[in-house]
Amino acid sequence: MPHLDAIPAGIALLCGAVFFLYAAKYYLTTFAVLLASRLGRRVGATIPERIASAEQPFVSVQLALYNEAHVVDRLLAACTSFDYENYEVIVVDDSTDATIEHLARWKDHPRVRVIHRQSRKGFKGGALQEALRRMNPKTEYVMIFDADFIPPADAMWHFLDYFGRLANGTGKHGNGHKHGNGKNGNGHAAPTNGERLAAVQGYQWHMLNASENWITKGVRAEFAGSYVLE
Repeated sequence: MPHLDAIPAGIALLCGAVFFLYAAKYYLTTFAVLLASRLGRRVGATIPERIASAEQPFVSVQLALYNEAHVVDRLLAACTSFDYENYEVIVVDDSTDATIEHLARWKDHPRVRVIHRQSRKGFKGGALQEALRRMNPKTEYVMIFDADFIPPADAMWHFLDYFGRLANGTGKHGNGHKHGNGKNGNGHAAPTNGERLAAVQGYQWHMLNASENWITKGVRAEFAGSYVLE
């Protein structure tokens, strides 16, 4: 029978082993990312080809807001700074706080259209349905962002590249249905859903407030390895 003094040491050793195995995934995922980036440089990752504004499909950026006073200006600053010409930004707002005053500053922006709803019928889904009804008739693609997200300036180019609307290997532009040899500019098969395909959803990295306090620092540390693995 083991000595009683060895029990705490055994528990400590077991806990240490568990934490070591838990931390090991971060080392493995970091190694995987470094390896993938090295192989990516070797293969030669391509940047989505840019096309003239006259050929750019019209994109409707739609934002459903509810009491987002702390992030609304940041969101709209990003959504009006895309490296792209042919798009609009529709904001459907159900707010009851200072978000309304913040949006008033954007009402005269040439790209932004703000719609205030009198009720929250349907909540976010209802707001986005209203945006679809109000979007420009020439819209070919819809992009939807959460209020706490900051889309990068080149987001539309990567979006259109994936859906086969940019130049393929032959240098010709796709038409939204079939794309030349069936691949987009990066050699991936382009979806053939045609005009029924309206939007794509991704997930964000929760790191905008990573240094806010010890809780956000801990959550960020956990999400870092998990997101890399995913």
